[in-house]
Amino acid sequence: MIISFSVENWRSFREQATLSMVAGREKQHSERLSEVPGYGMKLLPAAAIYGANASGKTNLFKSLNFAKNLIVAGTQPESLIPVEPFRLDPACPSLPSKFRFELFINGKCFEFSFAVTQQRVMEEKLVEILKTTEKPLYNRTGDNIEFHSSLNKNKFLHFAFKGTRENQLFLTNSVNQKVETFKPVFDWFKNKLVLIAPDSRFEPFERFIQEDHPLYKIMNNMLPLLDTGIEYIGGEEMAFDHIPIPEPLKLKLKTSGRDDRSLADRTYQ
Repeated sequence: MIISFSVENWRSFREQATLSMVAGREKQHSERLSEVPGYGMKLLPAAAIYGANASGKTNLFKSLNFAKNLIVAGTQPESLIPVEPFRLDPACPSLPSKFRFELFINGKCFEFSFAVTQQRVMEEKLVEILKTTEKPLYNRTGDNIEFHSSLNKNKFLHFAFKGTRENQLFLTNSVNQKVETFKPVFDWFKNKLVLIAPDSRFEPFERFIQEDHPLYKIMNNMLPLLDTGIEYIGGEEMAFDHIPIPEPLKLKLKTSGRDDRSLADRTYQ
């Protein structure tokens, strides 16, 4: 569960902007709030972001998407981090973009934050927030890292950090190296943070090309009756080399580890 998210020096956000899910003191509809046991706070079940065009709504979404991709997918060796700093101030492109999450995971509160430029991770911190104090699990600054005293004697953690590239988050590499200590935080980003972009509104229909889906036959029986001009939705597997997409995109898919998968070619008739 997300408690808050902050971003700074990202696209249209020069100063820090924060999305907080912490409920106020309003008592109306308080029964709908989610309580964080032992922390004396309640969280909103939903939140809405609204504003004029070009006011930053999409950029906030893109900052969440960037953070998730950097954590879950990581980066390739020697590649640039696709960060997009604020451009209207000539000093900002040389400064790191900063991201901070407060999360409630499996009965514990965590703060995970990082600051990155295109070339490297400048700072990275994971803190367990206790009821009366904080427990910094690790604090990375450039090429150095400090572990909590309870973790500092773990030689494998130090070994995992030595294998962490400067353009890579330690959280990402540690989980890739089978370190279980920080995996619940990583898994939250991977499995719980679900981002649905405005241009992905048709993605739910992808399930209907799966013949084993219970609505597959119903969908295809109804389509001709709706006068849509579409008679059938289905899919067929195609060898990767035969997919009619540009070669640069094929190369990108291969380097992301997806070259051994056959991709579905959506068929509309």
